[in-house]
Amino acid sequence: EQKYSGIPFIFRGLITCRCGCAVTPEQHTKNNKKYVYLRCSHQKGSCKQKLVNENTILEQLDREIFHQIRISPTMHDLLKTSITQTLEDEKKVNASVRKKIAEEINLIDTRLERLWECYLDRDIDKSRYELEKQKYLEQKKDLTAKTEKYTDISNDLKENIEKAINFAANLSNVMKIASPDEKNMLLKRILTNCILYGETLKYEIKAPFDKLLSCSNYKKWKDIAMENLEEFEKVTV
Repeated sequence: EQKYSGIPFIFRGLITCRCGCAVTPEQHTKNNKKYVYLRCSHQKGSCKQKLVNENTILEQLDREIFHQIRISPTMHDLLKTSITQTLEDEKKVNASVRKKIAEEINLIDTRLERLWECYLDRDIDKSRYELEKQKYLEQKKDLTAKTEKYTDISNDLKENIEKAINFAANLSNVMKIASPDEKNMLLKRILTNCILYGETLKYEIKAPFDKLLSCSNYKKWKDIAMENLEEFEKVTV
């Protein structure tokens, strides 16, 4: 017996067959027990991909991702505190660097004004003026570009980092108790380019979770967050 529509499948809309067709989950009942299988939709014709029990893929993901995450609530809290402190320290450093750069830019503006006055007073000729002016403008351009590397760490970014860390840290436990619909949403947030090869799922983990989930040493998550601020800034959980 097979059932299709209206059933919340874990991998619905997530997986493509190696032949390029969509993979369709379907429910089978055998000896009064229900099983979910993944099969190629054969939209492009025949395919050698066989039916795969959904649990086979779940077990693979558990081995490769979820089983690797072992963070106690106490350690999780310490990690969050450490990241918050590091972000605050980074914010102070950035503000200090930006202030120094701003002072250097102001100094260049002053020199440009003096240069212009020298030119007006005919203390220097036009070619000398243009040469010196270009030198100062290049220095100002470089300093302005440098400022962008020390932008302030916003509250939104701090919240995004905390959400991403919480999501990754709790993913293993949540997956154990989540409903099929909830598991589907969780997996869609972390996995992309999922392709079924036989009984193995090839996949990519979305940024920034790829770096977090590939690192079993949670103590390094703080460094990962700080080294990939741009990716965490775009995260949605």
